[in-house]
Amino acid sequence: MPAASGRATRRRWPTPAALVAVLLLLLVSAGPALAIEDTWTARSADAKGAAELVGGGKGITVAVLDSWIDNRHPDFRGHVLTGATCRDGNCQPGGTDVPDSCEAHGTHVAGLIGSSRFGIAPEARILPVRVLTERNGACQAQAGDVASGIRFAASHGAQVINISLGSTYALSDQQRVIPQAVADAGRQGIVVVVAAGNGKTAGVDVYGNDALVVAATGPDDHLASYTQRGTGVDLAAPGGQPEGNGCTPEDCVVSTWSDRSYAADAGTSMAAPIVAGAAALLLEQRPDRGQEDVVNTLKRTARPLEGAGAGRVDVLLALKGRTPDVTGATDAGGAPVPGGGAAGAANADNPSVARVLRPDGSPESTAPGTTLADAQKPDVNRVLLWTAVALVGLVIVALVVVTRTSGGAPALAGGGYDDPGPGEYDEPGPGEYVDPETGDLVDAQTGDIVDPETGDHIDPETGEYIDPDTSEYIDPDTGEVLDDGGYDDGAYEGTRAEHRR
Repeated sequence: MPAASGRATRRRWPTPAALVAVLLLLLVSAGPALAIEDTWTARSADAKGAAELVGGGKGITVAVLDSWIDNRHPDFRGHVLTGATCRDGNCQPGGTDVPDSCEAHGTHVAGLIGSSRFGIAPEARILPVRVLTERNGACQAQAGDVASGIRFAASHGAQVINISLGSTYALSDQQRVIPQAVADAGRQGIVVVVAAGNGKTAGVDVYGNDALVVAATGPDDHLASYTQRGTGVDLAAPGGQPEGNGCTPEDCVVSTWSDRSYAADAGTSMAAPIVAGAAALLLEQRPDRGQEDVVNTLKRTARPLEGAGAGRVDVLLALKGRTPDVTGATDAGGAPVPGGGAAGAANADNPSVARVLRPDGSPESTAPGTTLADAQKPDVNRVLLWTAVALVGLVIVALVVVTRTSGGAPALAGGGYDDPGPGEYDEPGPGEYVDPETGDLVDAQTGDIVDPETGDHIDPETGEYIDPDTSEYIDPDTGEVLDDGGYDDGAYEGTRAEHRR
């Protein structure tokens, strides 16, 4: 006969808190990867693996002065802030996600900074400042709105400002209010990155000397035919070089577009946000960097390219603080860095050749075109992983609900419950319950403790075993019957007078 025991061994079940902790651990371990898509754009800018060196721009706010931004695009993952719409020189909160006749230019630009698939700084916050709006049936930006937008961004936490307006949409600023606003932002330590301009639309003279002016390169790492170059250009970054009548993912820059889609587009508008994203990574890496340090680091680590100021941006080298080997300079893929064309004005018109792509990479129109390369299509493994995590979560929630709501019974005498809580017995016998204070399995009729392994009854006051078949008290040490009547000459005085059955 087993020895007496004051408390039966308890069978442990995970509590809801433990289940939630396990689920959270799964979510953290399977959190969103910082790696961006393996496009020619990312390779040319040497951006593959850059976000992983830091935290993907986490904690950095980048303002995008542009058209409306589709903040519902899943690739932004809630990183787009409320922002403001600037019109007639005044900026009012909100309205940045309301579509109009202006194309989703702002969505494309913002995606190159902070989207999960194509953003250089995928964890950065995007502050949308809408300065490009529909006026008289055309998409236009006014100098006063741009200047007001810069000041709004500066006063609302922006550490980097991207302006891709002068590349496609001409700005007239006779009062020179924009350069003054840029200079003021620079004095606050804000990095202002602007597009150099396409075709005859020059952006180099619009923003003054305090902006970082970015030209565009094509997949061959030469300056694109349409880009402004030479005097006034500080850096170059991938902007695309369309072949024929339209863009493809192989020769233009792919990024987010409206209605959960993507688009391949070309222009210095696409080059500037790549540099803005790199600036965000540098600021996250060292928050004490000033505007001058960020600009100098980007220039010092750029790969030499004629007509492109300091050269083509190299995001990895910038984060590592290394200067390129100009003696035998190579790009990320090991090919020699081309010299590019001679300095001077662009020799081609503004491309304006955006091709909208569905989420799977196929063209939205029925016109012939190249779909996204396999590496650019949605990451099937990532989708399956998150689907599995979601299913596990649903199963855990269902189990918690079932264990909490099924099989319950009213409270019994002694404060126990026929339906045990977490960590207690889940299979009490008929008329038994688990004491919520001691954890013992108790006979509801007699009050005896019940051994869950043998079924033996134990007197809760003395610890003696009671044979459930004969109602006899058993010596816990010898196993002998103490007395057929339940007493042994007063040896057990004080115990209950009745036998237990």
